[in-house]
Amino acid sequence: MPVQVPFNPLGIPEADRLELATPGLNILWVEFHKARDAHNKKRKHPLVVMPMPYTRALALRLCKETPGGGHRRALTTHAHKTMMGEKHGIKTPLLYLAPATSAQIKTKRLRYTLCHRAGDCIKPCIQNTGQMVYTTAKVARLARTLWFLLAPYDFLSNLWTELSALKRTAARKGMRLGIRLDGTSDLRWGQILIDAFGRDATDEFMKLGAFYGYTKLGPSERPECRKLGFHFTYSFNEAKDSPALAKEWFNHGVSTA
Repeated sequence: MPVQVPFNPLGIPEADRLELATPGLNILWVEFHKARDAHNKKRKHPLVVMPMPYTRALALRLCKETPGGGHRRALTTHAHKTMMGEKHGIKTPLLYLAPATSAQIKTKRLRYTLCHRAGDCIKPCIQNTGQMVYTTAKVARLARTLWFLLAPYDFLSNLWTELSALKRTAARKGMRLGIRLDGTSDLRWGQILIDAFGRDATDEFMKLGAFYGYTKLGPSERPECRKLGFHFTYSFNEAKDSPALAKEWFNHGVSTA
């Protein structure tokens, strides 16, 4: 059985990324053509031939382009959660990636997971609720995750650009940004951002808004996030060490839910 390891695309050799993304790209290829042909009403049952192997250019096109030909955004800004925040003067952009191992990023020996401590939460995960269950939402989460895998610096730069634009929009309306990067994941964002941008630039990135989220990871697994100013709530769970981790977080001033 493959060993599960935390997902950090910056630590994955570039030469391996396209092969790791292939299972997910196959899903995107099929759904891309289904959606496009349904939109154009060309035929009921499109015959889809997989372009094996994928070129990097085609792979990134599948990840960054919607079936209608538009540019795929990294962040979600129109959801029930975001509308609730706007009533209180807070605009809440959310990053929804493919949770746990659903992106199928794996080799024979390793399986990359976006939720390293996922357990009983997999079934009741919010990806299985509301509009998140629709194919378009599933495809969007997968496409963002593979974009992050294939071109992490491009993905993170795009994320910065989107957040900067949202901050300007929010300021014009007298609002603030409450940013949640772990909408459906549990990544070590502090380390990822520092590896990508360096410490000084990451400090500037953090000024875009108030970053918050829920985590199952322990304080020792997210030290950079705490130093950078992420606001966490610890997610109590069925794991044997969960009470101990809740106590550790409490000692760092973090509440548990």
